[in-house]
Parts: sequence; structure tokens; C-alpha cells
Amino acid sequence: MRCLRGVFLLIVPGVLACGAPAAQDEEPEVAAALLPAELEDAAWATAWTDLACAEVARGKLSPPVAARVYAYLGLALYEGTAGVRRPSLAGRVRGYDAPATPRGRIDEPLAMTEAARQVLAALLGDGAAQAIGDLATTQQQARRAQVSRRVQQRSLAYGQAVAAAVLARAAADGFAQRGEHA
Repeated sequence: MRCLRGVFLLIVPGVLACGAPAAQDEEPEVAAALLPAELEDAAWATAWTDLACAEVARGKLSPPVAARVYAYLGLALYEGTAGVRRPSLAGRVRGYDAPATPRGRIDEPLAMTEAARQVLAALLGDGAAQAIGDLATTQQQARRAQVSRRVQQRSLAYGQAVAAAVLARAAADGFAQRGEHA
């Protein structure tokens, strides 16, 4: 499982950036000490990646389908925090149109969790529904005491918008066709 996570973390940025030239004035990002919020985001993202790996293996998905599940999950996880601390990948991922940046504060872990929940539920189907629901519930309950109801609602709405945008991208490239999952 650790090997798959490492492969996922190495491949997805390359897959997502495919065909998107970097701006000349951009400097490469250097790994720096993570802030506490970023550590929590990373732990939550890792939990979703581990879940996806387990469900892909359980479902015996073909490598091309599995790679697409990982890429769309990575996009959902990243975009759940984009527009707040990070720039969106809209314009860099061909065919991806990001939702509008929310007005007001959002809780990034909640937005990221909701986006991941909806994307994996749509891509992996009913067989993974229980595991997806359990992880989402656990993560959402962990945040509820820490943020106001208004921020929770705004965050979940933003996560839903991110998921809709990611799934629209998946549908546009034919991923949603049922025969492809076998």
C-alpha cells in the first residue's frame, strides 16, 4: 500500500500537468516545512488515497481505469484547497473548469473531504459506498466542533462544486461510460 501511495504522489502531479506549459516567471516549488494545517490536509488526503488504493485493488480495476481514478481523486483533493491557499489548476488541466472561489472563509479539510467523497463515490460506485461514507463521516465529525455552522455549510458547498467540476471533466473524456470500469 505504501508503494502505491508513493507512486500516486509521484505520478499524479505529472499527469495533471500534462500538456500545460509552466509560465516562464514561475519558480519551481521547493519542499518546505509544512504548517500544521497543511499536515492535517496531507494526512486527510493520504487517507483518501489509501482508500482509493484499497477499493481499486478490491474492484480489480484495470491499470488505465485505476490511473484515472487516482488522477481525478488527486485533482479533487488539490482543488478542495485551491483558491484559498493555492492557485487552481484550471487552465493547466485541459478541459477542467474550476468552480468560483468561495466568498468568505472555508474550512479546507471539509471542502477537500466533500470533494473526494463525491468523486470517489461517482467513480467507484456502490461497492465502495460504505468505506467512502465512513471515511467522510469520520473526517467531517472531526472538524464540526472546530468551525462554525456557516463555515461548514460554505465548505461543503465548495467541496460539492469542486466535485461537480472534476466529474464534468471525467464525463467529457468518456470516463463515465460503464463499459470502461470492467
